[in-house]
Amino acid sequence: MLDYNFLFDPAEVHSLDHTEFTTEQWDQFQKEYAGKVTELDIDVVLTPACWSIVNDLVRKHRSLCPNLQKLYTYPRREPEIDDRWMAMTALLAHPALRSVEIVQGDSSDEGMNDIIYALAAKAPHIDDVSVDTPASCPDYAAFSEVKRLSVSGYFDHKAWRECAMLPKLETLELWEFPDGGEIWGLKIRWKQTYAVTFANLKTLRIHDEDEGREPDLLASIFRNTTMPLLQTIELHCTEDVDMAMIRRYLAERSPLLREINLNGEEETGPIEIVDEEDGDDEYEEYDDEASMEVEDDDESDHYQ
Repeated sequence: MLDYNFLFDPAEVHSLDHTEFTTEQWDQFQKEYAGKVTELDIDVVLTPACWSIVNDLVRKHRSLCPNLQKLYTYPRREPEIDDRWMAMTALLAHPALRSVEIVQGDSSDEGMNDIIYALAAKAPHIDDVSVDTPASCPDYAAFSEVKRLSVSGYFDHKAWRECAMLPKLETLELWEFPDGGEIWGLKIRWKQTYAVTFANLKTLRIHDEDEGREPDLLASIFRNTTMPLLQTIELHCTEDVDMAMIRRYLAERSPLLREINLNGEEETGPIEIVDEEDGDDEYEEYDDEASMEVEDDDESDHYQ
């Protein structure tokens, strides 16, 4: 992987102008990297001189990165780096690029959304997106062509509904926030959110082992969700989660399930449910009308 963040000496790059690059230096770059770069790690907050070099290397000298497949980027939206931001979004149009990892870091929500909109506008060919530690939920609905979406960090009912609307999404992965923050945004009453359908989802992975979760939260999510083409599920959560109820919902709504891993217990589908004589009340029929009630007026504004 070519890491531009450490490619140049910080003490020199502030005064370096790309026109000062000699023919010998260009030749050395070409010799060392031409045709070999498949992954690129780049920070938007590089100096203007460094960005000029990056532009020449990647845009004007396409022989350097004809096979670029994965881009790591750290979006930060600041007025003084607008030119560099435009150069950053231009990289997304690389025809071979298929995978992008967006790291929120200390950037604003605006920066995260900007890169997402840029992806939607300039890189419809990208089908694999990872979003790391977002401070809140960006507009996932913009990823209309994405087949795999992986999110580490905050994830609420709005994001869940937006992901369900993505027509080509086949794999969804939700990982715990590294510092123990909210994935699910428990201030939202999941049990009263709208029912959704993931039309083409085939693989779902959820790792949510925070002890502070409501025990019935995950079961409520699966109660409100239909995944008719789901083939693989990997779910890791706390022991107090009602896994029996989740299994029932999966059995009823995901008949194609074959690879199942629930808290480390692996089995091959389809899931078979054996009703117990006294267990009917526990799994009473889901009330669609009641599920449409949203008590939180502020959050319900998303859907009006």
